[in-house]
Amino acid sequence: MLTDSNEDAYVQYTVEPDNKIMGQVFKKQFDKNFKTALSALTSDQIKSYLANGSINVNGNEVVSGMLKVQKSFT
Repeated sequence: MLTDSNEDAYVQYTVEPDNKIMGQVFKKQFDKNFKTALSALTSDQIKSYLANGSINVNGNEVVSGMLKVQKSFT
């Protein structure tokens, strides 16, 4: 059986914010622009978030547990 180890060719990572947690932490900064920046994160950025436990979005540090990461096959 032949398998391909290049996950990037087949899997797209996306994130959904935990609105309750993000709203409590970032308050008014958690606005439309913030949500747009989250949806624009690349798969590589999301994998870095998973590996490091945090990512900087619009000058705000988003830590583990604030984002729900989803994988979808392309």
